[in-house]
Amino acid sequence: LLEILKVGHFDRVGICLDTAILVLALVWEQQEIDADVAAADAMDERERRHPLVHRAAGVIAGLFLLYAAGVVAIRPLYLRWGSTPEERLATLPGDDLAPNAHYRVDHAITIHAPASAVWPWIVQLGQDRGGFYSYAWLERLIGDDVHNADRIHPEWQQLQAGDFVRATQPGYLGGKFGDPGWWVVDVIPDRALILRNWGAFVVEPLDATSSRLIVRTRGPGSPSVQGLLLGPFSVFVFEPAHFIMQREMLRGIRDRAERVAGS
Repeated sequence: LLEILKVGHFDRVGICLDTAILVLALVWEQQEIDADVAAADAMDERERRHPLVHRAAGVIAGLFLLYAAGVVAIRPLYLRWGSTPEERLATLPGDDLAPNAHYRVDHAITIHAPASAVWPWIVQLGQDRGGFYSYAWLERLIGDDVHNADRIHPEWQQLQAGDFVRATQPGYLGGKFGDPGWWVVDVIPDRALILRNWGAFVVEPLDATSSRLIVRTRGPGSPSVQGLLLGPFSVFVFEPAHFIMQREMLRGIRDRAERVAGS
């Protein structure tokens, strides 16, 4: 899903086109509303309800326009949430999968625990394993049977290239979306887990008692019809939702690792 919805430099044309069309539609809608309100002055109370419906539609469209403008304004911030300029420029494991990436997302967090205390939580990611340490109630709300682990499970500590990390249970929504998940590209113990179409989970030690966890997603972002059509959906729907869930996942891993390290 991440691979399908990636938006690069060239695909922003689709976002601009959609925004321009939305603005024109709102201008036209406002003219229609004004005309309806003027005509409604001669109607009785029952006939006045119709313009109110149009006005409500205009308000909804206006709110969406405000939301879209807000997303465009803060998008650069949440695409690099928590990361430093040095980290964004640094070469990390998994970068070779998209050497000339135009689409880039870097999320990071400081964890007051050694890398060895952070890694076990990462390696047991998965719907049928330790979960994703995010808002599991939201995931279950859409039918994804995810339960977050609050302890390290020895039986889930083995992961290698070619393994499959499930996003949902088998047969999710009647199998209409196939078998959602990510294939493991590489595992560098205590250092990095690289999942195809998601990205790299990299643990960077700061000292003996603290570390940085970076989740990096890279994609070519090359121009395509698919990117042009799906780009607006990715920017206005998928990316904000993904950020909210991934930010909570990083915080969930941090809290668990710090609790274990401090016990």
